[in-house]
Amino acid sequence: MERNITVREGELDMSDYKNRIDRLKSLEVLCYSFCIHLLTEERLALSAAKLALLDLFQDEQLWVLDNKERVKRVRQRSVARALEQLALRKKTGSVSVTG
Repeated sequence: MERNITVREGELDMSDYKNRIDRLKSLEVLCYSFCIHLLTEERLALSAAKLALLDLFQDEQLWVLDNKERVKRVRQRSVARALEQLALRKKTGSVSVTG
């Protein structure tokens, strides 16, 4: 039984989705290391890294960049999310995992 799956423009098919997840997993430690270096608190760093990885997953340009530029993009998103978490903690006393 053959299944026909239609992929709308802008949507990922399952092989693209799996490929992105696999590639994102390879960036996870790098992303977390930027966050923990800046924040020095594990809970904040985990939250910032999770949000940065979600941002990166949706970043269409990330997947076509060469490795040097990809690392730069990971650093930019990690730093931005780390600073957001720090500001949020100072303002409210809590962290956000939803962005």
